[in-house]
Amino acid sequence: MNFLVRVDASPAMGTGHVMRCLAVAEALDELGHHSHFVMAETTTALDRRLAAAGVFVREVTAEEDAAAGATRRVAEAIGAAGIIVDGYHFAAEWRHALRQLGHPVLSFYDHLPQGVLDADIVVNPALDDVAPSLRDMAPHATWLLGPRYVLLRRELRRALSAQPLPLARRAAVLVAFGGSDPARLTLPVTKALRGVLPDDLAIDVMLGGSVPDREQVAASLAELGPNVRVHIDAPDMGRLMRQTGLAISAAGVTLGELAAFAVPTIAVVVAENQESGARHAAELGWCRAIDGRSAEPAAQIAVAAAELWDDQAAREAMQRRAQATVDGQGVSRLCQALLALDARED
Repeated sequence: MNFLVRVDASPAMGTGHVMRCLAVAEALDELGHHSHFVMAETTTALDRRLAAAGVFVREVTAEEDAAAGATRRVAEAIGAAGIIVDGYHFAAEWRHALRQLGHPVLSFYDHLPQGVLDADIVVNPALDDVAPSLRDMAPHATWLLGPRYVLLRRELRRALSAQPLPLARRAAVLVAFGGSDPARLTLPVTKALRGVLPDDLAIDVMLGGSVPDREQVAASLAELGPNVRVHIDAPDMGRLMRQTGLAISAAGVTLGELAAFAVPTIAVVVAENQESGARHAAELGWCRAIDGRSAEPAAQIAVAAAELWDDQAAREAMQRRAQATVDGQGVSRLCQALLALDARED
């Protein structure tokens, strides 16, 4: 079967929406199905990843898709068995127009309420429940909520299958602010960490391929010393996560991935739609949340990181809670729900 994915990405918007849709596309591919991405905005790095995964990409303009016209035409052309929508910039009117096709729709809900409109399946891995008023907006939808639905890309699922390393052998700190680092925190946070962590401790810095000036940032990071190891658009994030004893991450898609690898994490909120998820993860006990939009966030993050690195017992407790929270099977559960919905439509 063919599935259509409507999603966008840019340095300002971030790349997490596309990466979690890629996880779904890879899982559908393993089941013998095909995914067609329709995108009005993308980046070169994401184009490379999607091409490597064998995903069909159709680029459209925002004007062509203003009333979901381009998306509807592609859906009809491929005979879409279902449509996946990911992005809080798709307005209510756009979603209503898309619904007129009559295809099953799976929608990711992050923050804005229109994310649940006209959806047959609503997904939010960051929250265990939502307000009754939101459920009333999609009364017939299947709701896939909570860490059971954290989505892992193929590379991460393969790395997760290896025997996990005990925390005592995870002798590195990971800095990961997403594919484009829109808050520009990678360099100042790494500098602050280098000033408070042991000199011989390795700091792995994930520098996303969609960061606009990544070469200049990488050069500045290299000046911080040989123990700062820079990974640009890393294809082996699973390996890096397996050896990480503490991570500093934006509180987006990567947060759930780190939980799957049982990595104690400082979750840095860089956008409004990340607030509730980061707060919930902190309440579950496997991460600590810091507002990256506050004054001098790098200094606050460094203080918290130094404290946690020196407190192995606290990190071990966070690791146990992460292991009890995310099992890495979320993408399989989502695909089962999507295929079951298509079967009901038949």
